[in-house]
Amino acid sequence: MASYRKYQTKKGQRWMVTVSYTDRYGKYRQVNKAGFKLKKEATQVALQLENELQQRDYFADSKLTFQQVYTKWLKIKADLKPSSLNNIHTVMRNHISPLFGEMIISKITIDDCQNAVEKWYFHPYKKYYRFYLLLNSILEFAVERNYIHTNPAQKIHLPRADRQPVKASSKKQFYTREELQTVLKAIKDNAPTEMFTFFWLIANSGLRRGEMLGLQWQDIDFETHTLRVQRTQSFGVGNKSILNSPKTKNSKRTIFLAKKTENYLKIWQLEQAKYLLSIGKNPHSANLPVFTRISDSRMMSVNYPSQWLKRFCVAHSVPYLEIKGWRHTFATLGIENNNLTTKQVQAELGHASADITLNVYTGISEEEKARTADTMANLIAFD
Repeated sequence: MASYRKYQTKKGQRWMVTVSYTDRYGKYRQVNKAGFKLKKEATQVALQLENELQQRDYFADSKLTFQQVYTKWLKIKADLKPSSLNNIHTVMRNHISPLFGEMIISKITIDDCQNAVEKWYFHPYKKYYRFYLLLNSILEFAVERNYIHTNPAQKIHLPRADRQPVKASSKKQFYTREELQTVLKAIKDNAPTEMFTFFWLIANSGLRRGEMLGLQWQDIDFETHTLRVQRTQSFGVGNKSILNSPKTKNSKRTIFLAKKTENYLKIWQLEQAKYLLSIGKNPHSANLPVFTRISDSRMMSVNYPSQWLKRFCVAHSVPYLEIKGWRHTFATLGIENNNLTTKQVQAELGHASADITLNVYTGISEEEKARTADTMANLIAFD
């Protein structure tokens, strides 16, 4: 690693030491130090340089890039759900590979990892911690396979999520009661029965978009007035629509249906059956989706409801809200108007705890903020 040579100066003979190494991108580098009167002095400096480079893993044997290690890591994750694999591919492609992909795995430092996490945190990406966990998992795998000595990601300082800067957003988070009624009435009056049934059901159940699209008629029991959440539709590898098990253990649940909701579902079921018969399809298939494509009996694509709703809202001048906002609306209106307890909403949404329901899916409308102010003023009034 180190080489020495003598050279002559006006003040006499001197020694130079050259330490060679490969940098984090696999390029050959050299560090030169000169001016030593004795070779012993040059040797001591060479040892110090080599020790510093060794601590930074510049002499590790592995020449694999981070991307190559990721490919090896991915092979042992073959048992993951397709939707999980698709999420991993997306995070790698958009957030991790641009920073680490071409770097030699053994040259990645603590500072590299710290800088990456801070970049994600201050962007700000709400899922920065998930990005970190994936990075950490791949580097930990590299340690297990002896590609690197230690995992630099485990030595960084993780910033607190509750102090993350909030990016200002003009997007609507949830509907007010009046807005929801306006949109639903517009859909009922101007849209196909299927789309009204879809949005009425999601507004009255708080189901996730994937859970709605994964519904089959066998999941609905009109005798017991219940709907069972058994599966969810999501993106698989290559962004293909697939059916998966529900998101979490608590997501697999049974919810009760209001009589009005049942009536709307029955109307749509009959209309769907007549249409399928007219195109030679079986309307009594056990796994027939509740919501299907117009052309056949196959399930809708994941993005279709959002795209349809956006076009409809623009055409009819009613407020648009992303599909996930309808779930947010269900929780907010249910709790805000004291119609449902937090535990009731938690059960309907399929959350593991009421804290998740309160922290993630409930908001406060302007009317509720005004009511809070009046309540406190009346509470402490003394005249």
